[in-house]
Amino acid sequence: MYLAALFSGIHMVGLGLAFLGLVQRFHASGEKRLSAVFGADNIWGVSAILLLSSGLMRAFGGYEKGSAFYLHNTAFYLKLSFFFIIFILEIFPMVTLIRWRIGVARNLPPAADEVDRKLHWIRKISLVQGVLLITLIAMATVMARGLWMLNP
Repeated sequence: MYLAALFSGIHMVGLGLAFLGLVQRFHASGEKRLSAVFGADNIWGVSAILLLSSGLMRAFGGYEKGSAFYLHNTAFYLKLSFFFIIFILEIFPMVTLIRWRIGVARNLPPAADEVDRKLHWIRKISLVQGVLLITLIAMATVMARGLWMLNP
């Protein structure tokens, strides 16, 4: 019972951090400040670790409603679909920012025109991911209420 509450709390903190990281990355990429983009991306990355670990424990660790509840809920599959879309959209920012971090660490920062061009796309992707995150949260509330169950 206590572990269920702990995992639920970690999940909620992860959602807050995810939204914070995306909003900050959106703003920092618009201002073209790499250090701020890196910092916001760190928050986004920590949120992913918290959300994945706590989400898996909640769904399949036996601490919550049980895996059968989740696996027989249409909203769970929609939530996972939004998660995968967010992840697929994250590939470009993730690869770009990892390359830039390595370059900055080696004292070889990216060219200004590359930064401008790619941060423009990272900003747009972050906005879309934010909208998808809000939609994912809406699906989570539908799922938690047991709505849209398959074979009730």
